[in-house]
Amino acid sequence: MALESRKKAVEVIRQQHEVKLGRPLAESEIIDESVSFDGTWAKRGHSSLFGVQAAIHLGTGKVLDTQVHSKFCRECRKKEEEMKDVTSEEYKTWKLLHEPNCNKTTETTTNAMEAYRAVQIWNRLLHSTR
Repeated sequence: MALESRKKAVEVIRQQHEVKLGRPLAESEIIDESVSFDGTWAKRGHSSLFGVQAAIHLGTGKVLDTQVHSKFCRECRKKEEEMKDVTSEEYKTWKLLHEPNCNKTTETTTNAMEAYRAVQIWNRLLHSTR
């Protein structure tokens, strides 16, 4: 989710608090809000390689942030099959250059992925909206 969209959603919530309080909020002022984290998977059970998770503000229903998670990257798989030796310097160099664009976003188990992503989303909300 784009940073601007995330900031805009948080700003709407802050403005609602300012109206309730009858005063402007300080930039660093913490507000008490309820947020729900929910996720969905490409497959049922705990065997999915792909999923998406969202943080939703309970008061407004606004989606504050989303995160796609993947345990798979087609380009990595193709390169591994092509090169056979993933310990070679050539592969390590390719992997290093590929990393910023890699679709594999997690090494965690499918069971742990939702909690892990909820923490990531929460931290991103706390630090990117100020």
